[in-house]
Amino acid sequence: MATASSVSSEKVLTDINEQILLCAICMERFKSPKILPCYHTYCEPCLTEWVKTNNDKLICPTCKELFPLPSGGVSAIDNNRFINDLQQILSDVNPDSEKSLCDVCEKEAKFWCQDCGEFFCDDCVKPHKRMRLLKDHKLMTVDEYTEKMSSEHFRLIQPRFCDKHRSTQLEFYCDSCQVPTCYKCTVVEHVPPEHVTISVEAALEKYMPTMKEYEEKAAQKVNDLKQARDGVLDVGKRLEKNKTTAESQVKDLSKIVMDVIQKQENRLLAEIADTYSPKRKQIDSKVEQLEHRLVGAESMHSHLNHLLRYGGAVDIMAAKNEICQRLGQDGLTEENFDSIDSNLDFTENPQCRLVDLGNVNQQINLRRQQRRSIQVHSGPATCGLCHYKYFIHFIH
Repeated sequence: MATASSVSSEKVLTDINEQILLCAICMERFKSPKILPCYHTYCEPCLTEWVKTNNDKLICPTCKELFPLPSGGVSAIDNNRFINDLQQILSDVNPDSEKSLCDVCEKEAKFWCQDCGEFFCDDCVKPHKRMRLLKDHKLMTVDEYTEKMSSEHFRLIQPRFCDKHRSTQLEFYCDSCQVPTCYKCTVVEHVPPEHVTISVEAALEKYMPTMKEYEEKAAQKVNDLKQARDGVLDVGKRLEKNKTTAESQVKDLSKIVMDVIQKQENRLLAEIADTYSPKRKQIDSKVEQLEHRLVGAESMHSHLNHLLRYGGAVDIMAAKNEICQRLGQDGLTEENFDSIDSNLDFTENPQCRLVDLGNVNQQINLRRQQRRSIQVHSGPATCGLCHYKYFIHFIH
C-alpha cells in the first residue's frame, strides 16, 4: 500500500511535469528550453519552426508579443537554466527511473553531496568525508535526497556552476551588478571596492522580501487582469442577451404592423371586389347584348351585299323598305352607355410609406424606454392628422 508521503511525492512530481516542464507547442518535455522576454518558454526546435512559419519574426505563440530576433537566431535566445536544472533533478528523483549511480565508480549510489552535486556509493563517500577540502560538504542519503526533492517544499538544492568558470560554483552575489558570481569572478570582474559582493545566502535573505513583494504584485496583476477579463466577458454576455431581446422586439413589432397592414390589405381588396363585381356584370351583359345584335347586323350586311352584287332590280327594290325599317330600329345612341363606367381607383395615404418601427440605440435612454403603441383606424372615421379614412399611426 502506498504511504501518504509517497502519494504526496508523486503528486508533486506529476504537477511539476504537467505544469512546468511541458512545451506549449509540442506538448512534450522541453528540449533545449529557450525563455522569451515575456517569460514564456519553448523548445528550441519548436521555436525555430515557429519563427520560420512567421516569416522570421519572433512572435510568442502564447501572448502574441513581438520581440526582436537575435542576430544568432533562435539558438542565441537565453536558455532557461531553471527548467534545465529542474528536468535534470526530476530525472534523478523519478520513482520510475533506475536507481541513481555513483558518479565516481557507477555503483549504486547511497549518498548525495549538496556542495558537489554528485552521487557517491558507500566506498567513494569515505575519502570524500576525510579530505580536508571536502569535509565541510553537506551529505545526505539518496533516500533523503529523493524525499526532499519530491516533497511539497520542493526547492532546487543542487549546486549551480558559473558559465565562465564551469568547474566553480555560484556562491556569491554581486550586489552592484545584481548577478550571481563564483569566487573567480570576484577576483577577475567583480572586484571591490567598485563591486560589492555578498554570499548567495545573504543575498537571498536580503532580497527574499522584495521577491515576495514582486510575487504578490504579479499575483495581484493576474487577479486584476482576470477580473477585467471576466468583466468584459460579462459585458459580452449582456450584449448577446440585449441583441436577442432587441431582435425579438423588432420581430414582434414587425409582426404586429404586418398583421395590421394585412387586415388593411384584405379590407381594401374586399372593397375593390365589391365595386368591381357589379360593374363587371353590367359590362358583360352589355357586351352580350351587343354581340347578339352584331350577329344580326352582320347577317343583314351580308344579305344586302349579296343582293346588291348578284340580285335583279325587282329583288333589290322589293327588299328596300324592310331593310330601311330594320336599320332604323337598331340604331345606337349615347343613352345606351350612360350607365356603364370604369371608375375604380385607389388613393394612397402619403404617410403609409413612412412607417418607422423604431431605432437601435447604443446608449440607454430612460425616456425612450416606453414602448410604442399602435393606433389603428379602420372604420368610417377620418384621421384628424392626415384626413385619410384608413390609416395607421405610431404613437410615442
